[in-house]
Amino acid sequence: MTGFRFFMIVVIFTMVSIAWAILGGTVYVRTENQREDLSPEVDARWGPAGLVQPALSFNTKKLVKAFSGKGNQSSAIFHPFAQN
Repeated sequence: MTGFRFFMIVVIFTMVSIAWAILGGTVYVRTENQREDLSPEVDARWGPAGLVQPALSFNTKKLVKAFSGKGNQSSAIFHPFAQN
């Protein structure tokens, strides 16, 4: 690798790093400005940020074998139960 080629790689790397820093800075500033403006609206619609949500729970059905009492006959039924 020649000295000129190495120098150009360093220059390109430096310019791209500066460009990413500028982009990151503008995104950060815009985010902070929007946060100040939109935070009251979000709180009004969704509640304050420190709000604790209820625990997740769901209902499902379990396949259970039931015996009818007439000999050895069994049938499969779905039995609902709550699971947390």
